[in-house]
Amino acid sequence: MKLPKDLKLINKGFTLIELLVVIGITGILLGLSLFVGNDFYRVYSLTSERDNLISYIRKARSRALSNYNQSAHGFAINGSQYTIFQGSSFTSRSSTWDQTFNQSPGLTLNWQLQEIQNIISGSYSGNGADNRTITGAGFKPDAVIIKASSSQNAVIRFSSMPVGDNSKALVGSTALEPDVIQSLDSDGFTIGTNIKVNASGTIYNWIAFRAAAGDLAVGSYNGNGAVDHDITGIGFQPEYVIVISSSTNEAVHRSNTMPKTYFFNAEDGDSGNRIISFDPDGFSVGNSSRVNSNGITYFYAAWNSSTGKMQNGTYAGNGTDNRSITGVGYQPEYVIIRGQGLLETAHKSYSTGPASDITMDFRASDNDLDEIQALETDGFQVGTDVQTNGAGTTYHWISFPTGFKEIIFSPLAATSSASGTIYINDGISTSSIQINYEGGISW
Repeated sequence: MKLPKDLKLINKGFTLIELLVVIGITGILLGLSLFVGNDFYRVYSLTSERDNLISYIRKARSRALSNYNQSAHGFAINGSQYTIFQGSSFTSRSSTWDQTFNQSPGLTLNWQLQEIQNIISGSYSGNGADNRTITGAGFKPDAVIIKASSSQNAVIRFSSMPVGDNSKALVGSTALEPDVIQSLDSDGFTIGTNIKVNASGTIYNWIAFRAAAGDLAVGSYNGNGAVDHDITGIGFQPEYVIVISSSTNEAVHRSNTMPKTYFFNAEDGDSGNRIISFDPDGFSVGNSSRVNSNGITYFYAAWNSSTGKMQNGTYAGNGTDNRSITGVGYQPEYVIIRGQGLLETAHKSYSTGPASDITMDFRASDNDLDEIQALETDGFQVGTDVQTNGAGTTYHWISFPTGFKEIIFSPLAATSSASGTIYINDGISTSSIQINYEGGISW
């Protein structure tokens, strides 16, 4: 019997066009999956190689800093091999101590020397000229301290201060004042005619700092008069903080080893109403007018302690001359010392002469002797003066490194394959490395 028309089975195959469409779609999907997979592999390879390089360099740097085998240590890239070596250079090394690692296949390295310096000191002779530029910092500072060799208070300026001619004396009840540090510039700063920074014939020493994520943060906040005002957003828990007021209040500072917050000149400090704690993302202040009057703007600099960078600690004074305070891990560019009690805060910059017995006060006084006598390879030397080494007194020190250099991973245009040697002879890395995947993507 015949089936109705609508029940008839249609026995029909795929047309050639349909087959070609399916094959094309399948090919596109397969191509996309291969592309995504290949791209994922490249990214994974780059990340893995980056992490390996960092671990090798850190190991060489750690050996140098710990004076392992009483020798310099370095890291070398030679062709497709990495070597952690012992010696002042790769060619003169003792190969017995070599640790060699193979570069991952399919990768080439493009690298360039790059020095990152976040603190430097210098000096100049005053000439009384207005709008005078002081250059040679090598970067635009976020904080500058200047101290005259004569009886003038030290002054400071932060990049967080209002645009314009504003600076603050670190000693005394003075507001922000003009004609001192007039601006922070691309290679230094500009000074006015004020005798704190530019009296004719006077020698001035300066220290410039550049903010860096995880190392130094500068900022500002509005006082609210509360007994516990949290200052957050710094990005780390600081170990040393300076706070200055825009009004007529003394500048203060505190490290995490200090039991109190101190002025920069002689006073016994305050433990409960100034800088009261160091927190995971900043610090907290009490209701002292030095740090937290309602409606007053305050400016701060906060430093994070880390290996090879800012360090701080304590020692007990013993009155012994030519006493070396070691364990800092480097020769400092700048050292600050504050003893507990009615003592001045002493400081010495590399620009005063690392081996010269010259110490600066923050207050209006000439340079001193027998306090911080020298900046040494692993710390500093103190004399017998009570400001830095009185018997039975506890002293707190803050140290900043000379010309710290970092490895910076940053995107660069892919170039032809290159190899070379990177040395970390003094325990401080000196290179920027760029990893490129062979044939395309750069990271």
